[in-house]
Amino acid sequence: MLKKMMALCLIAGLASIINAATVWNPANNGIYPPAVGDWNTAKNWTNGVPQAVTTDDFGKAVYNVPNAAECVISSAAVCKYFVQGDGADGGVIRVVDGGTLNTGVNWSAVGYSNTAHMIVESGGTVTFGQHMWIGLNPGSIGTLDINGGTVNVSQMIGLGWSGGIGFVNVNDGVLNLANIHGTDSIKGESKLDIEYGVIYLNGDRITDINNYVAAGKITGFGLVGNVSAEYINGKTVIKAVNDPMNPSPAMGESVPVGEVTLSWTNLLDPNDPADPLYIDVWLGTDPNKLEPAMYAEVLSNSPDGTSVTVNITEPGTYYWQVDTHIYGVTTDEPIEGRVYTFDTTSDLPPTSVVIETPDTLTWANEPVQLDATIVDDGASPLTIKWSVDPAIAANVTFSPSDSVEDPIITGDSHLGPITVTVTVGDAMNPDAVSDTMILDVAESACQGARGGFQRLDRVYTADFDGNCIINLLDFATLTSQWLVEYELKAPLPIQ
Repeated sequence: MLKKMMALCLIAGLASIINAATVWNPANNGIYPPAVGDWNTAKNWTNGVPQAVTTDDFGKAVYNVPNAAECVISSAAVCKYFVQGDGADGGVIRVVDGGTLNTGVNWSAVGYSNTAHMIVESGGTVTFGQHMWIGLNPGSIGTLDINGGTVNVSQMIGLGWSGGIGFVNVNDGVLNLANIHGTDSIKGESKLDIEYGVIYLNGDRITDINNYVAAGKITGFGLVGNVSAEYINGKTVIKAVNDPMNPSPAMGESVPVGEVTLSWTNLLDPNDPADPLYIDVWLGTDPNKLEPAMYAEVLSNSPDGTSVTVNITEPGTYYWQVDTHIYGVTTDEPIEGRVYTFDTTSDLPPTSVVIETPDTLTWANEPVQLDATIVDDGASPLTIKWSVDPAIAANVTFSPSDSVEDPIITGDSHLGPITVTVTVGDAMNPDAVSDTMILDVAESACQGARGGFQRLDRVYTADFDGNCIINLLDFATLTSQWLVEYELKAPLPIQ
């Protein structure tokens, strides 16, 4: 009887521990897919919003209710730790702009023993207070997509650490890592892929990273070897080398409004080599191409298409996507490409700058007026910079400054020929255009006349004493040697 009572007490105790966690179940609040629920709404949890406490009571956040609505974090959220995919599908956690998730000093798992997906969008931040496990145990498939946000890991990272499968995709944004195991942080079928994001890892871990790269565990745009690792200021900085799709405009590039040519490299192969690829291109002001008011198909079913020109009249941020039909027909579901962005601006760069002042000979402390003509149709204020070789910059002054269109330049000593450069840009287009001229600074006015590039001494050959004045002294020199014949009469010893 006593044993039965003890067993019942043990079962009851375990049940109380299990129930102490709070489980994501927004269906209890009337929220079902495709609707989404907010982390900080108490009714979306079985035991209220998770708290940053030291025990499991309301500190452990569990995701294991099948077909639960997506969990969105749009403000500050905390928990002792979270377990996503604990015995059943863990669904999706999405951290959006303004959202933060901070866990305590316990490990957390995206994919504990089942599938799970976490997405960190631009402006969102997740900080793991201890280890970050992605696809921890057998049967789990965990995926972390960093789409412009930031993820911080305070201790170890593990993808497939204990037999599961983990995927981390740093599509854009930052992944900050405190540590990585030399061999066990990316195991089995797990992979870490980098596109336009960057990974910062404490210490010099280039050898470990290069080993993972060589093994195909860390890839760039899905390609083995397309990853670089550098040790900079105490951290190993890991990036993808290049985007093999070669999108133009490049990701995040700013281009003028007007005709914009979108171009790319097709990376997929047709199912039948004899068939063409059929290409669709979507363009809009919203990343969701299902919003027809803000997204339109600008190229449809183009055989092996690699470019399309569009006319954009309004400044702003634009999104474009290349979809590919690989089965030789246009009626199949295409394979969707990634969404690229670029900005358009009516703030055009300066068109040209020309130094009208010709190459000029002057001398020490004799100023020269510079004259530049700038053509600019943009809206931003211009930035102008006159410069010379840094080695002689201290010997040259621009008055009233080196940032006006037509300054006066003065050299303080014999500098010889120097190159003077003017560079013109604006806030959107720094260092857009430039021009140069030669300024020859002689020691003195006379030295300039006799030794500069004009070589006036070759014109005024009667200046026998070289003082740049032809007078009676020069005539006296002439008459003192009048009719003297100094041609050689016989071989002359060399002194």
